[in-house]
Amino acid sequence: MIVTLDTIEAAADSLRQAIESIPELAEFKKNLLVEQNPEGLRIQLIDEKGYSMFALGSSKPNEQTRNLVQLVTRVVDQLPNKISISGHTDAVPYRSQEGYTNWELSSDRANSARRLLIEEDLSSSRIALVQGRADTDPLLPDDPKSERNRRISIVLLRQNEAPINIEDVMPPSELGARETEHPPALKTELQNGHAPG
Repeated sequence: MIVTLDTIEAAADSLRQAIESIPELAEFKKNLLVEQNPEGLRIQLIDEKGYSMFALGSSKPNEQTRNLVQLVTRVVDQLPNKISISGHTDAVPYRSQEGYTNWELSSDRANSARRLLIEEDLSSSRIALVQGRADTDPLLPDDPKSERNRRISIVLLRQNEAPINIEDVMPPSELGARETEHPPALKTELQNGHAPG
């Protein structure tokens, strides 16, 4: 069976249901935005006031982020599409003494998400693009300094679609997060009183 928009949307529904079925992650469903756009199926991990998916000013993901990425991987791994990963920050200006800015931070966070996907056994050949967008593509254009502009976007691209058996798509009951050991991430040393987005 060929991958269709309905197939992609079914995978998105499985992801939403899986998160709701896991008590530890259900409260974070508001940090997950799943939608179809011209590029494909876009899955976004989003910050909010008082909660960040990464340690402030660094690319070190917290445990909830790791668990959410585990679920995302189990969904995208069932479809053949290539994947793009983008990191985004808010518009709060920042530049360290070493020249580290929101551009570097957004790129590092996108790469951190890429590593998490690969740690969950997603083939690296699936990754078509990893990029940092800084604050150039805000989720909330009317509020560019909002915490919700800080996010990771993972897109299942419409191009490069290949035959797939829809029966191979895992149901929500099989999408529970599993525990894995991760090597410690390098911490960014901030030399300025203002942490980047």
